[in-house]
Amino acid sequence: MNLIFKPSLFGIAVFAPICFASALVADDLLLTDLIKQVEPSVVRIDVDGKHGESIGSGFVVDSTGIVVTNHHVIAGASSAEVSFQNKKTAKVLGTLYLDKSRDIAVLKIDGNAYSALRLAGELPLKGASVTAFGAPVGLSFSATEGIVSAVREIEELKEYTSKMAGTWIQTSTPISPGNSGGPLVNNKGEVVGANTMGMVIGQNLNFAISSIDIAEAVKASQQLSLVKLDAGAAMEVAEYSLDRLGGTKLVKAIDEISSLLLVADLDSREAQVLAAQLVLVDPDKVSDAKVKQRVVKVFKRIAYESKSNGELGVRGMARWGGDAAIPYFVELLDMNVFHGEEAIYAALSESKDPRASEAIALRLGSFFDGQRAWAALRRMGPAAEPGLILAVSSSDLDVCLGSISLLAKHGTEASLSILSEAQRKGTPAVRKEAKRAATKIRTRARRAAREAEEKE
Repeated sequence: MNLIFKPSLFGIAVFAPICFASALVADDLLLTDLIKQVEPSVVRIDVDGKHGESIGSGFVVDSTGIVVTNHHVIAGASSAEVSFQNKKTAKVLGTLYLDKSRDIAVLKIDGNAYSALRLAGELPLKGASVTAFGAPVGLSFSATEGIVSAVREIEELKEYTSKMAGTWIQTSTPISPGNSGGPLVNNKGEVVGANTMGMVIGQNLNFAISSIDIAEAVKASQQLSLVKLDAGAAMEVAEYSLDRLGGTKLVKAIDEISSLLLVADLDSREAQVLAAQLVLVDPDKVSDAKVKQRVVKVFKRIAYESKSNGELGVRGMARWGGDAAIPYFVELLDMNVFHGEEAIYAALSESKDPRASEAIALRLGSFFDGQRAWAALRRMGPAAEPGLILAVSSSDLDVCLGSISLLAKHGTEASLSILSEAQRKGTPAVRKEAKRAATKIRTRARRAAREAEEKE
């Protein structure tokens, strides 16, 4: 049985150098004093975006309004607001740094003169006491206590995830949906990690990305410009702009926008608006093949190179490139650096090309992509059959059984061969499911044949 992790979602600039704690920064604090010291720097994050409203947590690392949280808390946000313990709120102006593989986001909030937490300069020892802060299931400014169960490099977790990176603090400290991004602190009040995910199977097997990784992200963010949380507004501007054009004027506008995007800063607000304009254009309105090829090239560059607008790039490639874009989508998934996998799975699930379902099927056993892959194959319906046939041979029992179950619903006689093999070589559960699926497929085939004869 596969062990599965899940992120703890609810629902689901220039600044001073980051503060690092020295080995002699402070004595251990009583828990009540620790909470009083840390909580003024903890924030609840209310997010509004393409997935609706959600809640996460975070913490201030610089008095100028620099906040750290998890990438998955802020992903897809069109607007967000942070709340402090003293009831004050501040708008999230945008992101300074995003790292999906380590699930870190560095944000800039409105205002300054905030109370900041120090990052621990060393990894914690196994058995050390730690306290988690956040908003579990929306209960703001909660604190829970536990110990460091282990410090693990990502290589030790490869069995459960192939897409994560960094050093992870395993802790017994209870966390729940809504804790994501909140600080995990030691008895000196130093941040040793950001609460990120928990193991579904097991008790109090939770993980926080380490302060060492967070420090690297904050340092990197000092070299990057602010990217605003206004994708929704960009789409509205785009729809208003190009929808009114047609004929040669539309082709000329597309050509000009493509030229700008080939040299633009792809994470800028301008690039976001221009790319959103092109996504909304109906490719059938453009007869010039060279212009179409140029647009595909632009969207490919955005998908591969942009940290904040990659999803627009994928949508554009799917719209303008069709099935020819499938190999690029597969490559992006394999690269493990893309910031919009949901857009890729949505694009692949709309394709009838066998390569699409096969590419999705290869990821059914992944803890990180498994749920998206299953959802995509269900959306594909009968078009998922080539991928499901491939997945029946998986050594992962859950993948094998799940694929046979979907073939029972959508499979054709093309699936009978692999189902027959499963009946011969599979476990008792696999043999039983494969026999049931084959019976359903044959019944559907006979019914379809009778209906065809009746029509004749």
